[in-house]
Amino acid sequence: MTAALLRVALVAREGVFGLVGLVFLFGLIGLAGIGTSASLGGHGGFGAAYAQDRLSLQNLEALLRSENAHGLVILVRHAETVSGIGDPPGFRLEDCATQRNLSAEGRAQSRRMGSWFITRGLVPAAVRSSLWCRCLDTAKEAFAKAVPITPWPALNSTFQGRGDSQAQQAQIQSFLKDQGSGFAQPPPRDGAQRATGFEVWVSHQVVVSALTGQTLSMGELLLTRPDAAGRLQVLGRVSSDFK
Repeated sequence: MTAALLRVALVAREGVFGLVGLVFLFGLIGLAGIGTSASLGGHGGFGAAYAQDRLSLQNLEALLRSENAHGLVILVRHAETVSGIGDPPGFRLEDCATQRNLSAEGRAQSRRMGSWFITRGLVPAAVRSSLWCRCLDTAKEAFAKAVPITPWPALNSTFQGRGDSQAQQAQIQSFLKDQGSGFAQPPPRDGAQRATGFEVWVSHQVVVSALTGQTLSMGELLLTRPDAAGRLQVLGRVSSDFK
């Protein structure tokens, strides 16, 4: 019943039933006992209903503007790259020339994503990134004019035998447990509007899969909420098309 109500509410949010219908349906959802921030990421509540759903940009915006936005994490797989799998022989983390990097379309894709967020005043409390150049460049092209980019080794790739997947997952889980009910909100740069309490993390498919069990295309997003143990619960997937 809960999942059905949520799916109908999403339809209403797209304008089929209109604002009155949406208010009514979410009132029913609240009466069903799932309208709290705790249930947003819990099993059997909001997170479970959204776990396999694609969120429209309209629904993503509505969720990020809601009172439950505090503590949400948007996981981003880096944007489109030049062709290849992993990194070429001779890879060095400190040298972008030795890595598989963003294509011209990947850079444009990143800028479109960032513009969608910033022009709507949806400014992340923080943007964290793997130290790989394709992730840092995705984050910088999208958000660097509004939010400082924080390189975070916990988001580094563990593909091709690099890194330590278990140790990195444990670090992320510990970090999320320490945050409690939400993230600190430093003032954004250059007069951008106030942060809304969510973070954006840019990483790799192997890390996204380890944290959520999900597979993303390059440039796709997952909206997630950490549970009490610091594990990320998936609320929905967002297409990479921000045109």
